[in-house]
Order: sequence, then structure tokens, then C-alpha cells
Amino acid sequence: MKKTQKLISASCALLITLSLTGCGSKSESAVNVNNINFTDFSKDISADRIYDNIKKLSATDNARITGFEGEKTSADYIAKQFKNMGFTVEEQSFPVKAYKCLGTEVNITAPESKKIDSKALSYSKETPKDGITSELAYAGMGSDEELDQAKVKGKIVLMERGGEPFKIKTQRAYSKGALGAIFYDPNVEKLIGATLMQPSDIPAVSILDSEGRKIIKTLDSGTPVKVTLKVDSECKDSTSRNIIATMKSNKDCKGKNIVIGAHYDGVDTPAANDNASGIATVLEAARVMSKQKLNCDVKFIAFGAEEIGLVGSKNYVNSLKREEKDNITAMINLDMVGVGDTLTVHTVSNYVNSLPADLAVSCMNQFKYKNARTEMENSDHVSFHSIGVPVAFFEYSMDTEYHTDKDTIDRIQKDNLLKACNVVVAICKEIGKNLEGFSKK
Repeated sequence: MKKTQKLISASCALLITLSLTGCGSKSESAVNVNNINFTDFSKDISADRIYDNIKKLSATDNARITGFEGEKTSADYIAKQFKNMGFTVEEQSFPVKAYKCLGTEVNITAPESKKIDSKALSYSKETPKDGITSELAYAGMGSDEELDQAKVKGKIVLMERGGEPFKIKTQRAYSKGALGAIFYDPNVEKLIGATLMQPSDIPAVSILDSEGRKIIKTLDSGTPVKVTLKVDSECKDSTSRNIIATMKSNKDCKGKNIVIGAHYDGVDTPAANDNASGIATVLEAARVMSKQKLNCDVKFIAFGAEEIGLVGSKNYVNSLKREEKDNITAMINLDMVGVGDTLTVHTVSNYVNSLPADLAVSCMNQFKYKNARTEMENSDHVSFHSIGVPVAFFEYSMDTEYHTDKDTIDRIQKDNLLKACNVVVAICKEIGKNLEGFSKK
């Protein structure tokens, strides 16, 4: 998915949730979730199995970029795992614009010669082989006024992250005649991993905050800065897939179901935590739940193309008829559950009703897991929230290395995987055995 702001959380995310309705949420059910004695499945869950699946899915760099071979191979592997559990498996294919960056260069050529670290924003336009060489202009936050004042026509423009999406700032710079865009993230010494959502008209990359500030200081002194920008990338029409495994109810439930999902695509990294950890945990939850008797169906969904704008989950909900949408009692989303020290459950906003989130907090408190409750808008749960489904998005906080080459298997914490899986299975069992009490209003 596009996770341009994934590390930004409301301040309440840093607090351990001490009450059931932390951060102002409300329960959707007449059932008092405080009185539930949740089943502890930790002895049935294999953290080693989850870890091994993460290891397989993240074995290479550029492991599962949307629309490329790694994503396709991973989809096949996930589908086979579900079939081996005895589930009915469907595959939902949809078109995507696949993008891969093969390399970038940012070379300062004046007033001194210096190569600085850089990273392309996804869907950045490629440059000619020799790159684009031009004077650099600084345009602050990239507003209309700042771009006009910087006189960016025929120049490469340096802009600060924040305020508006990268694609808007990049397109605005192009409309003013800029030849390329360079971004830095103030006070974050890290190359930005973000997406422009669609192919851009000019190349766009990120550099470190420290390098951006040095350039600004030089420009403020009245000394011109000249730069050569190179982007080598591939962009093509392709397809992605959702893998949908259905566990049938032990009785006629008239199509009522719980959705448990995670995206399996990644950016141009090994993508171990983001999000091999999520989909591998879903696979283990499916294995454990296959031995349970529930009064509703459960759909385990591996979403493709999340990293380019929640494309897979949007495609899934848009394919549903009205009755099918109404039949979803809850949606559980797992995204980055392998690194961090606080198991956080998100809803789209702090004040939205969410039965699964209320259950999750009660369960985590009962199991004495360090936890938090807050809001987040940048993962596949958003697609289900948009059609009125109560959602809970599980993430371990905080992983500062997601969308970097350091998102590797060695950083994954097995205990996190076990705890996230345990809570998901426990709350789904409660919903599934008391469908009447936990149904949406």
C-alpha cells in the first residue's frame, strides 16, 4: 500500500490502553466485551511456522513488488498453503501499473562535486541514461506561491515532505516547468519510501534530511547549486491477484462471515515485516481456526497491490453485491506485526464504532499484552470501513525501518507473531460462536 504517513500516529498510540473504549471509540454490540473469558490459543500457534513463511516470502531483495514475478510467485505459494488446509480457494485478478526502480543517482556538480544517497519515489519518471543536469531551486513545502517565488522553470526543485501528497507537489512542480523533483523529510534522517500513485511527468526522488539542509544553506548564502539527477526504472501494464480462502460455517449462516486479511505485496525491499509478517500470521491463524467450530464463514484474504493504493482490497469490496457487503460482520487486518513492543489496534478514526477493536483491547488486556488503541488510514481495513464494516487493524509499533532494505527476516520477533495471531484467533472465535450478539446494528 501507499504508506507515506504510516509512522505518524495519534498521541494516544503511545499510551497503553487501560480501558475498553480507549481514544473515544464505542462498542457496536449489546454484549459486554469486558465480561468475556477469551480462549488462549498460544499453545496451538507455531511462531516458528509463521517465521519460516516470512523467511520464504522475504528471501530476496525486491521480493514481492506489485505486478512483478515475486508477487505472482508469492500468490501461488499462499494459495497452495490455503488449499492444503482444505479451504475453498478463489483467485481474483485485476490490472495494475507495475513499477520497479533499478537505480538512482543524485550528483552535486557545483559548487563542489559530490554524490549523495537517493531513492526514487514509486512511479517516478525515468531520465535519459546520462540523467538531467540543471540548477537546483528550493521551494519549501511546494505550494503554488513557493514554486513561483523559486522560479523553478527549467530547474530541478527541492521540496520538503509534508502537507500534501507527493504526487500533487510533483505535478505542481511539473506544471511550473520544473525538470525534476527532490524531496527530503525534515528531522528524519532517512530516505523517503513513498509512492506517487501513478506515473509522473518528471523524475522524483528523495534524499536525506542532512543533505537537504546543506543544499538549502548553500542556496541561502547566494551560491548556486547544480545537480545531475538519474532515475533508471521500469513501468509496465500488469496484473495482481487477491487470494480468497473460505472456511465454511458448521451450520447454515446465510452467508454471514468474518474477513481476516493482509497484503502480501511489498516495495523494493525484502519486505519481511511489511508485510510478509502479516500474511504469514494470517496463514497460521487460518490453520488454527480450521480446527474450530464457528457459526459463520471466515474468509482469509491475501490482498495484492496494497502498496500502490489499496488496489486489491478496493477491488474486492467493489466486486461485492450489497447483500454480500452487509454479511461481513467484521474485518481484521494485519500489517507489520513482526517488529516493535506494543501491539496496536487501529480503526480509521478514534471515534468510530468498532466491535472487533473493542474485543481486541479487552482480549489484549486479559492476556496482559502491552497494547494501544488508535487510528490509522493507510492499510486495507480502510476499504472495508468505506462500506460500513467494523474493522480492526493490528500492527506492532514502531518499526522505523519499513520500506527500507533493512526490512529483513533477522529483525522479526517471534513473540510478536504469536501474540498477534493469538488475539486474532481469540476474538474471531468469540464473534463466530455468538453471531447474533455480535452482529452489526
